[in-house]
Amino acid sequence: LLFSIWDRSGKLHRAQGFKVIEENTWQHMAIVSGKTGMKLYVNGNQVGENDYVLPFNAISGGKNYVGKSNWSEDEPFHGYIADFRVWSTARSQSEIQQTMFTQLKGDEVGLAGYWRFESAQANQSNDLTPNALHATLLNGASVMRAPGPPISLVSLKPDTPPGLPPADLHKLMLEVALADHRLDPTEQALIQTVRQAGSLSATQATEIENAIRKDLKIGPQTPQEETYFQTLETAHKDGRLTHNEITLLEQMQTTLNLSPLRVNQLVQTLPQIAIVEKPTIPEAPVSGPTDAYRVLVRTALMDRHIDANEHSMLKQIAQSDKLTEDAAAEVLIMTKKELGIGPQTEPEKTYFTVLKTALSDGDLSTTEEAMLQSMQSSLKLSTERVTALTIDARASTLKPSPPAETEQ
Repeated sequence: LLFSIWDRSGKLHRAQGFKVIEENTWQHMAIVSGKTGMKLYVNGNQVGENDYVLPFNAISGGKNYVGKSNWSEDEPFHGYIADFRVWSTARSQSEIQQTMFTQLKGDEVGLAGYWRFESAQANQSNDLTPNALHATLLNGASVMRAPGPPISLVSLKPDTPPGLPPADLHKLMLEVALADHRLDPTEQALIQTVRQAGSLSATQATEIENAIRKDLKIGPQTPQEETYFQTLETAHKDGRLTHNEITLLEQMQTTLNLSPLRVNQLVQTLPQIAIVEKPTIPEAPVSGPTDAYRVLVRTALMDRHIDANEHSMLKQIAQSDKLTEDAAAEVLIMTKKELGIGPQTEPEKTYFTVLKTALSDGDLSTTEEAMLQSMQSSLKLSTERVTALTIDARASTLKPSPPAETEQ
């Protein structure tokens, strides 16, 4: 069983499992591609891997076939497919095992595409997610009434999704926050607020976090990695690496037999050197789900902007509290207004637009600074508001987070 990726130079990267295919029986197969490399699972058990790192949503070329190759000389798949899923995040082995014998509904968090092939109209089998990526049946493919795999059947009739238990919500938030292998202060504050609101003990929270870190291989996992990590941490304390430090680390990597993938992951685990002072966010009264959500939004806005990880966590919390997207968006808008984040008046909007354009190349030139000072004077903007707008503009021009990993 092969899981193959050709990179842009034409080099083949492959994870393969030997003697794992059984004929005339249902099997669950999953592939994961992302920061942890390429992994291949059969019935929840890992049967192959490759250290090559590529987010699944960065893969391009050819067409999206299920049961057919992009090469015409290859035979089509001879068999049945009962269930096909694509996720927007890299699924852990435990997550794969939890859902592989259960049908999904299509609205699960992180599910990007889901086809159950239970019915077809006009040669089309619908994608059950909101993305509506419907599949077209070609070249003799058809939906058949046949004995399915031994999995729990789920009705597609609408119902009211229950809120996530505190432990599950805490786990979900940590998995999102640790996608970049570290927790920044804002993420820690947000997770801590939700933990306390759900009455989850610190011991339970620590056990969940340790399990996730172990599953994602965050931080040193062996004595050799611990030795390398201590040296790496010491070398990075002053915010830069000297030539001698780089040479020493390269020698240690070779001596300790550490792969480039693990070295890269250990570097990601290092705490960020630069410490940014966070403004104090005033407390807000809590009287219901919307007010509770507003407190979390205020916590996430300690650094005056919401990054991709924080946005994902807030989305999970809103869904758990059964807040609509419109209600959550309104809370965000009102909270930004209360905290004076972003332009609040027409003159500020004019200044902010010019400021963002000037910052698009990363910094301000002497000419741009002079122009902005002139605008500040003509628009009668205070130095305090200009400083706040500058922070907001720089935050909004930050580079986006790396693409999410995906399991197919």
